[in-house]
Amino acid sequence: MALRVFLCLALTVLTACSTARMARPPSLGQDTVSYEVTEMPGIFSKGDVVFGPYKATNISRSWVSSSGSGWTIGDTRYEDKETSQDYSYQFNGKGSWNGDCRAEKGHQEVDIVAGGFYVDLTCTFEPVDSEASPWRFSFKGDRSDRATGTIVLGSKTVIVGAIDRVESSPFKLAYNTGYYFHLDEQILAAVDTISKEGPVLMSNSLTQEERDRIAMVAVAFLLNQTNFDN
Repeated sequence: MALRVFLCLALTVLTACSTARMARPPSLGQDTVSYEVTEMPGIFSKGDVVFGPYKATNISRSWVSSSGSGWTIGDTRYEDKETSQDYSYQFNGKGSWNGDCRAEKGHQEVDIVAGGFYVDLTCTFEPVDSEASPWRFSFKGDRSDRATGTIVLGSKTVIVGAIDRVESSPFKLAYNTGYYFHLDEQILAAVDTISKEGPVLMSNSLTQEERDRIAMVAVAFLLNQTNFDN
């Protein structure tokens, strides 16, 4: 806990008391659309997620559940904890989809030194008003900063990875600030999850279907409350 307090204070200094934002991918240049998040519900309050032409409604989230064990020998304390949460929403883009997600995280801590030992986010998307095929997104790894996921877009496979930096700072943080969407060496999109305003960034080279699928996953990351940090 003390380590996290120190890191939060350091982040405040580094960002000069302004709103902290994810480090923007340098390859997302002028040919990029930036959507600010104009509506966002609280952790468990009702409301919608809105950015650009996209809207997530009928949001339902369970309480974050936690289980684990621990022991203390002398001055050494050890804790092993798991947290999880289910959430669902209706996504409205060019088409309408039902999204159903489950987020889990494993966490270990010895004294004040903490580390995540796995992260798992799985979402299933079902079309509401079309004959499109349902699809699944899975984001997994032995640590949140090393976790990855994939989005299959026709013959393309977009890789999703976490970023743990804020703009104007070279330092890594102890938690994720957003997520990048890669195709080979090119970054096609990104979502800022540390700022309440986003943004969600998308390359103009993306097709409408590609934008919609990336936006569905961006909503899942924005709604996640199990704190996929290290």
